[in-house]
Amino acid sequence: MRKKHCDLIIEELEEIINDIKTKEVKLVESDEKDIMMPKVKSFLEHCRSILEYCAQDTFEKVLSPEEREKKSKSRNNKVYFPYGHRRDIFERNIHNNFPGLRSDNSVYKLIEKMQDYNRPYDKKFLSYMCDITNQNKHDKLSTHDRSSSTTINIGDFISATNTNIIIKDSYFDGIPSGDFKIKSDGTLEGDINPLLRSQLTVVKEGYLVFKDSNKKVIDFLELCLKEIRFFYTQFYKLINKYI
Repeated sequence: MRKKHCDLIIEELEEIINDIKTKEVKLVESDEKDIMMPKVKSFLEHCRSILEYCAQDTFEKVLSPEEREKKSKSRNNKVYFPYGHRRDIFERNIHNNFPGLRSDNSVYKLIEKMQDYNRPYDKKFLSYMCDITNQNKHDKLSTHDRSSSTTINIGDFISATNTNIIIKDSYFDGIPSGDFKIKSDGTLEGDINPLLRSQLTVVKEGYLVFKDSNKKVIDFLELCLKEIRFFYTQFYKLINKYI
């Protein structure tokens, strides 16, 4: 099996993402953000490689000899990790790659759980990751853009990021807030109670985003790493019963 290869790739992924994190702040402040693109490309391709190793082990260890032979002799005889943002697309892909794998099989269920249509919005990653790696291999590198956020905190009273908020006739712990406006750039307009103003902090940060989706690069890479690490760990626990 290919679990040891996956373990080694995970170690490499951790090194790559730490390198990206270290350099992100400097890159955001410069015009050289594109030099990070090859590292992001490499990271995502490594993630995809883990899934493809699991696909090959599924084909070799889980499918019956008859189904393997049938697939190997077919015109579409290559095996890829199945994914789809909709159930019908996924079912078509898993049938094409793993013929005869029943939907009640534990490996099938594990693969299906990772599909975007089974996940909340903030946990969706698979289709976008695979689409990016396909684009990077066959078209061009994914482009990144610079973005920033400004968060204003007033003690435990309120926290706001990149937004305009009007505060009027409000109280906090019995203290009148005053009438004022929080602006998206982190500034205040109006008359805020001095006791609240003394608790004011403003945090500004810059970050890289994927230009086509506005997803934060670091956040997305961390999600990919977390979910793929969990998947392949569970996958090889299941696959052991086929050995």
